[in-house]
Amino acid sequence: MTFEPAQLSLSVAGSSSGIERVCESFETFSSAHALPDDVRRSIQVVLDELLSNTVRCGKVGERPLTIEVGFRLEPDALRVEILDDGTPFNPLEREAPDTTLPLEQRPVGGLGVMLVRNLVDQITYDFEEGRNRVLLRKRLET
Repeated sequence: MTFEPAQLSLSVAGSSSGIERVCESFETFSSAHALPDDVRRSIQVVLDELLSNTVRCGKVGERPLTIEVGFRLEPDALRVEILDDGTPFNPLEREAPDTTLPLEQRPVGGLGVMLVRNLVDQITYDFEEGRNRVLLRKRLET
């Protein structure tokens, strides 16, 4: 028996309705391909965090923001690719916040990126041809 990779790609507006569409599409994709619950939940959190940050901080002037998302099921992992034409931002350059500090001494931000790093097995970033590209990989077996 050979493995046939399943995939789904979509392009959405950089808006809350666009995020909702991506999350709904992923839910349908994960159900159709019987992804493990822990993988599905982790990726839903990651999508919400990364896409929300993109919509909140990535818009360039008056130009509409476009986000493309691709899901590809491989024999041992799920790959997720997120592309956007917003402000360049490498989430991997962000230092993890010091969670040992009292709340009032902690700088704002950074917890979401730390959460993303902890929920996926691999994450890469590049900015090429005017677009941010984040590639995530989550093993199917935990």
